[in-house]
Amino acid sequence: MQESVPPAPVYVHRPGRWIAERGWPTTSVRPRRFALGDSTLGEQRPKRARFSLRSPETTGSASGTWCPFGSPGDVPTDQNEDDGRSICFETKPLTRSIELFGTPEVVLDLAVDRRQANIAVRLSDIAPDGAATRVTYGILNLSHRDGHARPRPTVPGRRIRVHLRLNDLGQAIPKGHRLRLAISAAYWPMIWPAPEPVTLTLFAGRGAALILPVRTPQRRDRSLKPFETPVTAPEKDVVDIDRGPRVNEIRRDIATGRQTEITRRGGGSRLPHGVVTSIDGTYRLEILPEDPGSASCEAGWTTRQEKGPWRVRVETRTRLTSDAEFFHLDAEMAAFSKDRKVTHRRWRKRIPRRHV
Repeated sequence: MQESVPPAPVYVHRPGRWIAERGWPTTSVRPRRFALGDSTLGEQRPKRARFSLRSPETTGSASGTWCPFGSPGDVPTDQNEDDGRSICFETKPLTRSIELFGTPEVVLDLAVDRRQANIAVRLSDIAPDGAATRVTYGILNLSHRDGHARPRPTVPGRRIRVHLRLNDLGQAIPKGHRLRLAISAAYWPMIWPAPEPVTLTLFAGRGAALILPVRTPQRRDRSLKPFETPVTAPEKDVVDIDRGPRVNEIRRDIATGRQTEITRRGGGSRLPHGVVTSIDGTYRLEILPEDPGSASCEAGWTTRQEKGPWRVRVETRTRLTSDAEFFHLDAEMAAFSKDRKVTHRRWRKRIPRRHV
C-alpha cells in the first residue's frame, strides 16, 4: 500500500507498507460511489450540470512515460497543468484517511462532436497545499466503448454512457486531502491524437460516478515483515562509462504554441571480458495545441560494441506522423564495421487508421 507523496519528476524512494488478504475478491474491499456533480465528487445526490471543453492537443505534458524505468522525468509530475486543460470534479477534504485497493471505475454520460475520439481519465491525490499527485488513470478510444471485437465510430452529438476501468492501485489517501477526477479528450504523448480536434461534453448528476475500491485496514497487516535485502550478482567487474548528461525537456514556441519534447539517453559499460558496449538515443515529439495532424514522433538510436581493433555499430531512425486517414511510418537502419557501412535498409509504410 503506497503512502501519499508530493509530485516529483523522480523518486529515490516511495514509502509504503505490505498488506495481506486471505483471497480475492475480499470482503475488506467495498465499492464507494462518488457522484459527479457541479464540479464536485460527493456521496449525496448531485446537481445536474453540463460541461464542454476542447482540450488542447498538448494536454498530457505532466503524464510521464507509458513504461517508466525510474529515470528523471519518467513519472507523472504535478497534475495541475493538465487539470487546467480538463474537466475536473473534486471531493471536499476527507474527514478521515482511506485506503484504495483494487480497480477504480468511472461511469460517464458524454457526447463528442467527431466520429473518432478518445478520453483520458485521471485520479489525483490533492494535498492541502494544492499539489496534485496522479494515483491512477485510464484511456478509452470511444470507438471501442462496447469492446474491442467490433469497434464502431461515435455519432457526433449523440449522448452515450461509457464505463471505464482505471489502472489497479494500492494507495493511501490521508485525512485532509482531496480526490480529483480529471477528464480530457487529449493526452499527448501518452496516446496519439484523434484525427480531428474533439469537443467533449460531459453530463453530470444523472448516474455519472466514480466508484472507488475502499479497503478496511486489517489487524494482520501490522504483523507483516518487510522483505529482506535482495540477493544480487556482484557488479564490481562491470565499469560504467558516462557519455554525457541526460536531457529531458519540454519547449514551447510562444508565437506558434508548438510543443517539442526532447529526451536524450546515453551511457555504456565495460564488461569483464573487455567488450565496451554503449547506447545513445534521442526521442523528439512535436505537436501544435490546435492541430492533431501536426503530431510527430521521431526516435534515433546508436548502439556500439568495441574491443581492441573490433568496432561495430548500428544506427536506427524512426519517424511517425499521421493525417486524417493514415499513419505514415518512415524508418531506416544502417550497420557499420569500423566506419564501413555493411548494410542499410529503409521502410516507408502507410497504415490505415481504422478507428484510431
